[in-house]
Amino acid sequence: MKKILFLTSCMPYPVKNGRHKTLMQYLEFLSLRQDIEIYLYCFEKDPSKFEQQIEYMLNRYSKIKEIKIIALPNIINSATNIIKYTLIKKKSIQECFYFNISIKNKLWQDVSNIRPNIIFCDMLRTAQYFEDASNKLEQLIILDMDDLLSLRYRHLLEHNEVNVLGEFSNKIPRIIDVIANKLIRNIILKYESALLKHREKTSVKNFEKVLLVSPFEREKLKQVSKKSNIYSIYPALDIMPVIDIEALKTPYSLAFMGKLNIPHNEMGLLRFLERIFPRLVSEYPDIILYIIGDKATDAIKKHQQKWDRNIILTGYLDDFSALLNTTKAFVAPIYFGTGIKTKIIDAMGFGLPVITTAIGVEGLKVTNNKHIFVANNDDEFLKYVRLVFQNEQICQDISKNARDYVNSYHNFDLCKGQFYQLLEI
Repeated sequence: MKKILFLTSCMPYPVKNGRHKTLMQYLEFLSLRQDIEIYLYCFEKDPSKFEQQIEYMLNRYSKIKEIKIIALPNIINSATNIIKYTLIKKKSIQECFYFNISIKNKLWQDVSNIRPNIIFCDMLRTAQYFEDASNKLEQLIILDMDDLLSLRYRHLLEHNEVNVLGEFSNKIPRIIDVIANKLIRNIILKYESALLKHREKTSVKNFEKVLLVSPFEREKLKQVSKKSNIYSIYPALDIMPVIDIEALKTPYSLAFMGKLNIPHNEMGLLRFLERIFPRLVSEYPDIILYIIGDKATDAIKKHQQKWDRNIILTGYLDDFSALLNTTKAFVAPIYFGTGIKTKIIDAMGFGLPVITTAIGVEGLKVTNNKHIFVANNDDEFLKYVRLVFQNEQICQDISKNARDYVNSYHNFDLCKGQFYQLLEI
């Protein structure tokens, strides 16, 4: 029996973003093995609020033997870390919000007691607890970076209108959020991006294996670090069965999906609502835009109130399949960000024509006008929406090709095998 300590920067359930989905997939992969025991440790602000999630995870995954919710360090500890580690040892600021020496001591004691064969660390935020373990522990220790955060922060410098901390703002005191966004935004972004770039490069040397979701970013990190122990695994998807439901589809309907307060989601959606959607409404008065996701910002709500006949805010949907099955096309106006956009893979798996941007398909092995539509500007975005609404044959061709692509590169069994190979199980 192999034991795995699975250390995450958040509780991955309920699944509300791409990172949650990836972590849950990894747990799903592991739970299909008969020779595995999982010890799941998650960092959260208030551990007392996760009793239901813990019960759900234990019931869903029989291979999970224990779940611990680790409380994030308090503001005083975090401030001390920033002075001690960021300014002196060049750790990233976000790592400082996760580090506490007493937590490290407890983790190492648990490793001594559990004796796991593998330690799987989610992002630099948790991996810092084992970055000095290569010569002290015998376990296979894997750093799952997710994506290159240094690139994400660099992109944020070009977009002053979005929250610099994004979803991470939920895990820190409000005063820090205000200071970061109102007073020293660009200074923090430049500094944090540089710190993360340094940490990404040096961390490759401290772990036996490093995982990224995007092959594009995998190759980029290989070039920077001059190391070959870097791997990538695409998000997996169970391909949806082909159902003849064209007659059930709302003729002029679009869907957008994502956590709405994350910077790239909010900015992309607002741009679509301000520059493209008014033109669509003038041409298709009965058009419906379903916005799937929670945490709608005031700016998004304002547009929904303006177009209340045409925009439906669904909130978070645990199961979005019924809605996507009756929607004509999926829009993903993404203008900055890193990693693989899992919502695009989801929509393609349903056979929906997807209209996105060059950033949206970064890391995917897709061809424009064959598997997906890639718009370089607002006029092209509008053109592709019109095309979807007016040409049923093109929709059918794109739908088939999209599903074929997903089945070739995001096949559940294929990705599961790659994950097992990474973990050497």
